[in-house]
Amino acid sequence: MAEDRPPQPEGARVERLARALRESEERLRLIVENARDYAIFIIDPDGRVIDWREGAEAVFGYAAAEIVGEDGDILYTPEDRVESVPEKERAIARAEGKAPDVRWHTRKSGGRVFIEGVATALHGADGALTGYLKIGQDVTGRHAGEERQKTLIAELQHRVRNTLAVVRSMVRRTAENSDDLQEMVDHLQGRIDAFARVQAVVTRDLDGGVDLTALIEDEMLAHATREGKRLTIEGPDLYLLAKPAEAMSLAIHELATNSVKYGALATCGGTVLISWTRSGEDGREALDFAWTERGRDRALVAAERSGFGFELLQRTLPYELDAETEIHFEREGLRFTLRMPLAGKTAPPRY
Repeated sequence: MAEDRPPQPEGARVERLARALRESEERLRLIVENARDYAIFIIDPDGRVIDWREGAEAVFGYAAAEIVGEDGDILYTPEDRVESVPEKERAIARAEGKAPDVRWHTRKSGGRVFIEGVATALHGADGALTGYLKIGQDVTGRHAGEERQKTLIAELQHRVRNTLAVVRSMVRRTAENSDDLQEMVDHLQGRIDAFARVQAVVTRDLDGGVDLTALIEDEMLAHATREGKRLTIEGPDLYLLAKPAEAMSLAIHELATNSVKYGALATCGGTVLISWTRSGEDGREALDFAWTERGRDRALVAAERSGFGFELLQRTLPYELDAETEIHFEREGLRFTLRMPLAGKTAPPRY
């Protein structure tokens, strides 16, 4: 009988091909459904979503039931929609077969995700455009790291230029106020060392702040003076950004150098009180800083009232920090005060 005859070879071949096709489709389905870091979906020629996979839901937050049939342009940022980026992308894909899609997109939550992907034009058997396959990877973390690196490089380049400008100014002003080469070398070495100390802290974290207490302690230690009977440091936690930290470091250096040579720290019983307070409300806070010397030997000259150090305290600090400064030569010793607005000059604490 005909039904008892074995299958014809051609029928067996077709069956094998059909089975292989089903298995291939199943493998593809599993790959697509488990590629959760990749947003895979299809839009029609007008940009409406017609197929939405699990990876797209994981990346953008929309379930298939929420977005299928909707305009896929909602996945673009408002500014890109204003610039007609979705339409331009589809036009490129139509003309060239595919178009890059590397930009910020918008999640269902309103947050943003950076996608690195491509839109590929799809055509039917007759060659007519049927839509676009969109495949994109969420690379938000990597993109943020790359942007951070660019920012740090730009900041570092700026800081190098700024550092060279400060050193040039320091050399010129020290030379102008020195009587001989040895005096210039001695003063310049101390100032460059002070600048280098604060630079070491700043460059460890370009966005971080410099602890004012630690800055003062380091500078005073460089002058062989620790906090104790002769030195008192009092003030709340305060973390300064690079520029104000550099200026304050040089100011402390000049005050300490003057005190060791001419002031309270040049005598056995002399003392220095370094104190500061913060006043005002957020956004309008100010720093009130004071350096107060007591117990100066009256036989010593009070201080050298001109030169680089006092130019820094009386002219440079007010200019660079928008500060008000005063120097008083009191009977017991020198007193220096500074008041400056803190807006734009502080950073969060380091942890």
